[in-house]
Amino acid sequence: MIVDKKKVYQRFAQAADTYEKQAIIQHKIAAHLLSRLTRSGCGSPQSILEIGSCTGLLTKKLLTFFPAIKYLYVNDLVADFESLVMEKIQAYQGELSFLPGDIETISLPSSCDLIISSSTFHWLHDVAATIEKLSLSLQAKGCLAFAMYGPENLYQIRELTGITLQYHSLAHIRKITSKYFVIKHCEESTETLRFKDPLQLLNHLRQTGVNSLDHSVWTRQQVHAFLKSYREKYGDDKGVSLSYHPMYFIAQKK
Repeated sequence: MIVDKKKVYQRFAQAADTYEKQAIIQHKIAAHLLSRLTRSGCGSPQSILEIGSCTGLLTKKLLTFFPAIKYLYVNDLVADFESLVMEKIQAYQGELSFLPGDIETISLPSSCDLIISSSTFHWLHDVAATIEKLSLSLQAKGCLAFAMYGPENLYQIRELTGITLQYHSLAHIRKITSKYFVIKHCEESTETLRFKDPLQLLNHLRQTGVNSLDHSVWTRQQVHAFLKSYREKYGDDKGVSLSYHPMYFIAQKK
C-alpha cells in the first residue's frame, strides 16, 4: 500500500492528545536507539536534525543524552506538533529550529553531526532517495541513526485485513544505506503488546496514529467481524496480542 501522507497528517494530528500515553513501543524503541547510538563511537554531536518528532518523545530524550547540543533542528509532517515539542524542551539553551513538512521534499540544514529518527522511515515513499538526501546534510563522518519497522510489523492486522505498508527488510535497508554510509550497528527485534480485547487494540492504533494504514472508514459490521476474527485467531484467556517489528541502524557517512 502506498502511503497517503495527507491521511498520515490527519491521523497523527488527531492523536496528539493520546499519543504519549499509548506510545509504549515507540518510547521503548527511541530509548533503545539512543542507547545503541551512545555506544557507536559517533561522539558528542553539536548539530542534530531529528526527523519525525511527533509530540517530542525522542526530542526530550535526545537532550538528556546530549545536553550540550548547540543546534537542534526538529522536523515533523504535522506543523501543530511544534508547540508540544517546545513545551517538552523549554530548558534547552541552544539554537532551535522547527522544520514542518515532508522530509522527502523540504530543504534541510547542512553540516549536521547527527541525523536521527525513530518510528518514521516506514512512512516514506522512497527510503533510498531520502537516505541519499540525508547524507548530503551531514558533515564528513557524521552519523545517521534511525529505527523503523520491518515486514512482520502488525502482521496480525495484515493477515486479517490485507492492510499493510510496503515494509522493507533489514537486509534491504542495510544495502541501500551502505551506498553512502558505513554501517556501525544494525539489529531487529519483535515487541509484543497485550490487550484485554480487540476493541482496546483498535483504540491503541487510533490513539497512536497507526490507523493511518487504512484509508477507508469501516462499517459497524466490518468492525464486529474484525473483533470476532481477531479474538478467535490471536486471543487467549488473557486477551489478545499485537506485534511490532522494529529495526535499528547506526551508520557513519563515508
